[in-house]
Amino acid sequence: MLPNMRTKRITGLHLTGKSACPISRIQPKYSNDDWDYNNKIKLRITYDQERLAERIVEDSRRVVDDINDTTRNWQREVEHHLRERASEIRFLCDELNKQKKTALLEDEALTTYRDRILNAIDFLKEKSLNICQRCLVLREGRLGVDLCEDDVDRNLRRELKTIKGCQALMDKALKETNEQLRKLRAAMYLLDKDLAQKDKSLLIDEKNLKLRDSQHNLGSGENANQPW
Repeated sequence: MLPNMRTKRITGLHLTGKSACPISRIQPKYSNDDWDYNNKIKLRITYDQERLAERIVEDSRRVVDDINDTTRNWQREVEHHLRERASEIRFLCDELNKQKKTALLEDEALTTYRDRILNAIDFLKEKSLNICQRCLVLREGRLGVDLCEDDVDRNLRRELKTIKGCQALMDKALKETNEQLRKLRAAMYLLDKDLAQKDKSLLIDEKNLKLRDSQHNLGSGENANQPW
C-alpha cells in the first residue's frame, strides 16, 4: 500500500528539520518596564551631572573672583612700591647731580691749580734757576783775590739750593694734583654712569605705572630688546 501524500509531506518536513507547527514570535529582550527604568536612571545621571557642572561653574567663578581680588591687591601693592621707588630714584638723581656739580667745580679748581704749578715750575726753571746759575758762573770767572767765597757767593749757592728744593716740591705737588684729577674724573665717570642707569630705571618705572590691564603687546616697544 502506497503512503498517502500527507504522510509523505510530514516525513519530508521531518527530514529537513522543519516542523509542521506554526513558529511562535520571538519575545523582546527587555520589557517596557526595563526600558522605563533604564531611562529614569539615565535621566537621574543627567541631572546629577548637570548639578555637578553647575557646582564646578560656581566654584570656577569663585576662584576667578578670588584670583581677580588677589591680582588687584598685588597690583595696588606693586604700584605703591613703584611710586616709592620712583620717588627714591628722583631723590638719588638730585643728590648725584649735586655731587656732579661739586665735582665739576673741584675739577675746575684743580685744573687751575695745576696750571699755576706748571707756570711756577717753568718760572723756576727758566728764570730763577737760570739767573742764579749764570750769576755763579760769572763769579767763578773772577781773577786774583776777587775769586773768593764771600757772602754774595754763599747767598747765591743757598738760593740755588732753595730753588732746587722748590722745584722738587712743585714736581711733587704736580704729581699729586694729576693723581687727584685722575681720581676725580674717574668718580665723575661713575657718577654719569650711575645717573644714566637711574634715568633708565626711572623711565621704566614710570612706564610701568602707566600700564593698564586692557593694554596688549606690552613687549613690542622700540627699546624692548635693548640691554639696560
